[in-house]
Amino acid sequence: WVERNKIPFPVGRILTNENKVRSLWGVRSLPWLILTDRDHIVQAEGFDPSELQARIKSIASEPLKSPTP
Repeated sequence: WVERNKIPFPVGRILTNENKVRSLWGVRSLPWLILTDRDHIVQAEGFDPSELQARIKSIASEPLKSPTP
């Protein structure tokens, strides 16, 4: 899946003692969603998956930022 989709960041999974690992890593819940805008700036994180479509629409409707000179 990672190779097929050319995922550019490390991907892994917890194989044992999930609660201990999550606690050590400071993970509050799984999955942890992070949504970025077209400029790859984080616009939302840690929201419920049921909110995904509305948040995508909201971010997609924002005007593009012009590059800084």
